[in-house]
Amino acid sequence: MEIIDVHMHCFTGLAQAHVVICDIEKLRMQGVRHLVVVGLINTHLDANAMWDLIPDYVENNGDRLFNEVDDLLGLVKVTDKMIVPLIDTRHLWGDVPTVLNGYIKQGFNRLLNFN
Repeated sequence: MEIIDVHMHCFTGLAQAHVVICDIEKLRMQGVRHLVVVGLINTHLDANAMWDLIPDYVENNGDRLFNEVDDLLGLVKVTDKMIVPLIDTRHLWGDVPTVLNGYIKQGFNRLLNFN
């Protein structure tokens, strides 16, 4: 199995789903089978705290508070599960095991099965 590791900053949401679908199709034609995409969780719902993690040149086209879980799961669905969702937990607060279990139930467990 060939794995290519790419890191990029791309804050997008369901409003850009048409662009994501088009670009994913181009990648499929080139032989890419799965993309691992990391979404931020912002349980404090404080956008200013999130900007400390993000370079100044990055434009946020997704959730204004960088709470990207719902949009990321939506993009997984519209790209026919080509996107494998991961969670960035740097701003996850509270009862972490319970919160993470909730995300697993929503669909973040699919990264365990690439079929």
